[in-house]
Amino acid sequence: MKTIALLVSLGTLAPAAPGTVFRKVFTGLTSSQASSALPNIGQGMHMLTVMFPAASGDVTGIVVRLEASYDGSSYFPITQDVATATYTGSMAYAITRGNGTFPFVRVNVATASGSNPMTVYYTGSTHPLGNVILDSGRYLVEGPSQISAGRGPLYRVDAVPTSGWTLLNAGSSPVLQLSNGLGVLQADASGGIGTNNMRIAYRTITAGADFTVEAFLKMDSSTNVGNDCGWGITVQNSANSRLVNWGVQGTACQNDLYRRRYTSPTAFSAGCLAVGGFTGQQCKYLGCWMRVQRVGDALKFSYSFNRELWKEAAVCQESVAAFIGQIDRVGVYFEDQLSNPASGLRPALWIGSFSLTTP
Repeated sequence: MKTIALLVSLGTLAPAAPGTVFRKVFTGLTSSQASSALPNIGQGMHMLTVMFPAASGDVTGIVVRLEASYDGSSYFPITQDVATATYTGSMAYAITRGNGTFPFVRVNVATASGSNPMTVYYTGSTHPLGNVILDSGRYLVEGPSQISAGRGPLYRVDAVPTSGWTLLNAGSSPVLQLSNGLGVLQADASGGIGTNNMRIAYRTITAGADFTVEAFLKMDSSTNVGNDCGWGITVQNSANSRLVNWGVQGTACQNDLYRRRYTSPTAFSAGCLAVGGFTGQQCKYLGCWMRVQRVGDALKFSYSFNRELWKEAAVCQESVAAFIGQIDRVGVYFEDQLSNPASGLRPALWIGSFSLTTP
């Protein structure tokens, strides 16, 4: 995987490459402000880097974005909002990127951090770049044609919603971190013990409604998480506590793809092996797309490595009435048997994309 790491100096900027514009837009900003229109050379890629050089931790509660206009007066957003700047040990920063050629482009700091002076850089280029991803506390910029190891075509990645999630405590409290359209679901510092120690983040839907949920997921388990480790998409019935999970299951979170039934988040009932062997390892280390669909009374389960070509696990399809009875919650999960892990070794489910659609 070819990945471009963006490094920005706090000192004097180097001369821009041909077809590229560099600008330090704001320095020491502590209040809301929109910039004037930035230089225009016909650039179609726009990158915004937000820095807090004096920060001692993550900076939250900010809203910074790039905006465009056709008349120089009415502006509209062309990037996702920067809402959190991630602390690296020496400063906090975030990067976001937008595409499109416009007559006018500006930076809008809609909400500043009054206690942390902000520095904002702009990069505009006629050379395209791909997604900005947050990987292990570091912002990385992908190449223009990069699939990002199964992340999918760039135009089909859905930002993880920043609200509307509920965390289900089943063995130990989960922690959900959301930033820059990505999410991380992790155990709390106390860990937990016991088989089927489930961590779940779910969203509510109308019971009985058809739906499609798709997610790009990757499991990070740098320590032994037991023989009964699993992760993927979950659907639940809040009335009888039953749930059906679709995802990877096995030793070290990497063996096979299963559809698994639970009479409660801590009580396994039965499983259906969909795909065995190397597929689970590919999903763990490279990430993959998971999909669950309800069509009438049928529950369908699929996986993909590019979100274009899907493999349906027809052998594991089942009716809603057969076990779960009804569905009013959908989300993501992981489970393990690790007892009181050290903070740095806690397994985590990385959520690179999440979409939930209903007719």
